[in-house]
Amino acid sequence: MQHFTNDGWTVQDVRLGNPYDAIATRDGQTLWLEAKGTETNGASIIATRNEVAWARAHLGSRILGILSDVTFRPNGEVDATTGTFQMFTWNRWRCAGTARLRLHA
Repeated sequence: MQHFTNDGWTVQDVRLGNPYDAIATRDGQTLWLEAKGTETNGASIIATRNEVAWARAHLGSRILGILSDVTFRPNGEVDATTGTFQMFTWNRWRCAGTARLRLHA
């Protein structure tokens, strides 16, 4: 979400009760942001049916950020120095910018 704030967007955390985690607005444009994290390489993620339905209803305005290859510290907290971040725009049937991402609803 910080990426959008740094780029001049106003970002609101609205993850509770919504099929997205945040709303970003700038100059009359709205984007719905979804974040996923995984210990795997991120080639496959789990999205709820509601998340997929919302994305399909808002093509081009739904952004998916995936933090992959995350590791955990011995105390169970995420090691913030690990992971690879990728960002995708949802298109009609998959996320634009990748042929390898599979969504499991």
